[in-house]
Amino acid sequence: MDGQVTELNLMGNRLSILPDEIGEMEDLTVLNLSWNCFEVIPEVVFQLPNLGDLNLGHNNTSHLDERVFGMPSLKRLNVSNNRLFEISEISANVVSLSHFYADHNAIGNLPSDFLKKAESLHCLSLSNNRLEVLPSTIGDCKELGVLNLSHNRIQSLPGEIGKLQKLKEFHLQNNQLKELPPGMEGCKSLEKLIIHENQLRSLPPELFHLPHLVEVDATINKLTDLSNCPTELSLIERFLLSRNDFRHVPAELFKLAKIRHLALNQNPIFDWPEIRSVNWEPDTLLAILDSPLGDPNNKSNRPEILKPFRIL
Repeated sequence: MDGQVTELNLMGNRLSILPDEIGEMEDLTVLNLSWNCFEVIPEVVFQLPNLGDLNLGHNNTSHLDERVFGMPSLKRLNVSNNRLFEISEISANVVSLSHFYADHNAIGNLPSDFLKKAESLHCLSLSNNRLEVLPSTIGDCKELGVLNLSHNRIQSLPGEIGKLQKLKEFHLQNNQLKELPPGMEGCKSLEKLIIHENQLRSLPPELFHLPHLVEVDATINKLTDLSNCPTELSLIERFLLSRNDFRHVPAELFKLAKIRHLALNQNPIFDWPEIRSVNWEPDTLLAILDSPLGDPNNKSNRPEILKPFRIL
């Protein structure tokens, strides 16, 4: 087998086995086996000492061999769109893995020591599974920058989330969260928080202390007010609060100095607070359509302060 081959793409061939000769390709760094019929990871994969990128997406794999986590050079592992119901206990040291994708499976449980030693992990995506809890060892993933847990059944999250000081994107949409985890102030690098379609009744005050947070999507929750939230300290530019339970526009929103897009449409809003001055830029987008105040025929409660702003 030619030792110069570094990338091999075998996607979409209905393969269920691989020839032994592939195990001799010591220089292979990228192997794409997606859209085939593999039920397990082919044995020859574990003979590739320099493999850095393994794509097994869209196969029939129901068991994830724990040896894959111990492969010395593997940085990217994609097992999305398979038939995984669980991930077994991982005894190997996950020293190299930086990107792990296991979206669109049926994973209901994660081992208690899941990725405990994954100190190089940058992106973890487990969306569209059946997860109810996340192990506390997630806090050991010190380099984690993107965490996608959307479209699961998660009701609560461990406080160890606050240890993820390099986390920039946190996707939690379509879960069953009633509150965000304590210690969120530890996520000092967080830029984007997507929490729409949960059961949140309040947002933690510490969220507004985060120095880099510019986008929060809290659409379709049960929020009613933002009392005790120090919004004057926030740098949020995009704040989506549509389809909640606000009956009035929280005065705290007018303290958002950097806001550019504020959505309050499809809330039962009927009145505004007394606002004397607002520091918003003239092109700030305020969406109140489909709320009582968004009725173009109802101008009685609409304050003068709206005139400089664009209204959807």
